[in-house]
Formats: sequence, C-alpha cells, structure tokens
Amino acid sequence: MEIFKECVCPTEQISVDISTTQVSKETEDLEEIDKDELIEDEFVPHNKIWQEISDQFDEQRRQIEQYRLSKAAECEVPLNPAVEFLEKSVFPLLIPHILVATVNKANELECTEHQKSAFNSIDFIAEMLWNLNPKHPERKTKWTYIFDVKWANKWLKDHPRPFYPFSWIWSKDYAATKIQAAMRGHWVRCRKDVQEMRQFWKTLAKEKKTEAKN
Repeated sequence: MEIFKECVCPTEQISVDISTTQVSKETEDLEEIDKDELIEDEFVPHNKIWQEISDQFDEQRRQIEQYRLSKAAECEVPLNPAVEFLEKSVFPLLIPHILVATVNKANELECTEHQKSAFNSIDFIAEMLWNLNPKHPERKTKWTYIFDVKWANKWLKDHPRPFYPFSWIWSKDYAATKIQAAMRGHWVRCRKDVQEMRQFWKTLAKEKKTEAKN
C-alpha cells in the first residue's frame, strides 16, 4: 500500500509596489502677435513672373546673336544659275497657286483621312507646272493629263511603277457600289432555283465536252 505524503510548500507572498512616475510637460506660453505687426508679401501673378523670365531669356539670346554676328566673317556667296531660275521662274508660280491647289485636291480626295492613297502629289504638281507654263499659254486651255505627255510616257516605260490596289484607286461611293453588286450576285446565286439552273448548265457543258473528245 502506497503512502502518499502531502507536501505543503511554504509560499511567500511577494508584494510589488509600483511607483508611478510623474511626467512633467513643459508648456510654452504662446505670444500673441498683433495683426498690425505682420508684414504680408505682395501677391505677384504667375504670368508676370513668366513674362519676366521670358524677357530675360530673349535679351540674353539677342546679346548672344549680336556677338555671333560681330565675330562672323562676311563672305560673298557666288550665285547659282539653278537657284536663280527656281527663285525667279518656278517659286512665284509654285508657292501661291500650285501648292494651294495640291492641298485642296488632297482634301477633296480625303487623303488626310487615310494612311494610303492613289493620289500622288508629285505627279499633280508636275501636271500643274506643265499646263500652267507661262511660256506655253495654249496648254492652259487644252489641259493634258501628266501620263499623256510624251516625256512622262517615256519615263514610265523605262521606270515602270507597281499597280495600285483597288483600295487606293476606288472612291468610297464606287467601292460601295462594287461591294453591293457582289453581295446581290452572291445572294441570287444562293437561291435554290438558280442553283438547279447552274447545275444543269454545268452538266450539259460536261456532256458536250465528253462527246467532243469521243
């Protein structure tokens, strides 16, 4: 028989005194400032500041340009006959009339709305220069297409161009007409009676071809 001895352990009651530390906060007295003693900065608009910066930059650039011109050596550039011909004969006709007509033609053909177009501005300018030549006033009344000119035909024979796809050549209205015609033909050919008729003619053509061989 086992004897269980009750062990009584002496317990000591430990008391811990928690001392609270007082945190001292230093308070600063706020000094009241009289509103009359405050000095407010003058409000300057942003556009005025930007204008001053821009004026300073323009002044510095003007000084640099003057210094550069003062150091540049003056030299006479010999006249080029080709440049003189362009300035006196071609540009007076090209700039105010032909280039404006080219832009108007491009807008008329809606070239600015598409990435690719059949309109060739170089061909158009060449055609305008050929027909509006002041030395040949008769060409203005008898307008000639650029590809109907002899030297243009000769150039194209020696340097042929690739064919343009229909998407470059056809206008929107003409392309819509062609697409509608193709769809109407497709819908008609899908009809049962038309299919029977097409099959009949195919069979008849095949029989005639067989008889011709025999």
